[in-house]
Amino acid sequence: MYVYCGEDKAASKTCEMLNLTTMGQWQMMDDLLEVREDAASAVIGNNIYVSGGWNNGRLSSCEVYVVNRDEWSKISDMTMKRSHHGMCSIDTSLFCVGGSVSAPFCEHFDIRSRKWNSIPPLDDQATFGLSCVALNGKIYATGGCKWEGSSSHHACYDPTAQKWTRLAPLNTGRSYHGACVINGKIYVAGGVSSVGSNILSSVEVYDPIQDSWTHLFDLEKPVWQHTVVAL
Repeated sequence: MYVYCGEDKAASKTCEMLNLTTMGQWQMMDDLLEVREDAASAVIGNNIYVSGGWNNGRLSSCEVYVVNRDEWSKISDMTMKRSHHGMCSIDTSLFCVGGSVSAPFCEHFDIRSRKWNSIPPLDDQATFGLSCVALNGKIYATGGCKWEGSSSHHACYDPTAQKWTRLAPLNTGRSYHGACVINGKIYVAGGVSSVGSNILSSVEVYDPIQDSWTHLFDLEKPVWQHTVVAL
């Protein structure tokens, strides 16, 4: 398990690791090249990719951590500066979705060509605090925030067709929520229905075959700006 950047009174560039097999002590690893918070990350193979974030302004810079060398190195900057965005991977490609940019722009990075290219923007999607996951070779973006509040928007990007398709909306509009994939379905949990207030505890699940969301249960406590993973 790797934990990196973030904020503790100020933005950070530290990276630490816990071996879950031995459950020993946390180990400090090589620092990121740049201080950043509100960044996004994804994994391809044994490499961790980090994009954007905030350090006295939005960032376009990106870097990759090579686990077996304990070393961070710079990769090409994104075409847009962004933070509070979504990021996920499919095969050898990274996708950055939305975030606090001036419009809901998205882009794609191929680790072989090492270049970022713009992809179609989200259709009327809220611009930041969304979550995105990869499922069956497609990108699913949920929720997000506009200045007037959180959105129930839900859309799917097909890299082959290079287009977004609007899907069934969330039952509850939310941003700064967590999302993960379990057994071919998408789960979203928590978040806020408006920025900084009305923190949510609800969990809902999306069935891509039925194109429908179902409220599943509530968390014991409301939560936002968290991370959700599936094992």
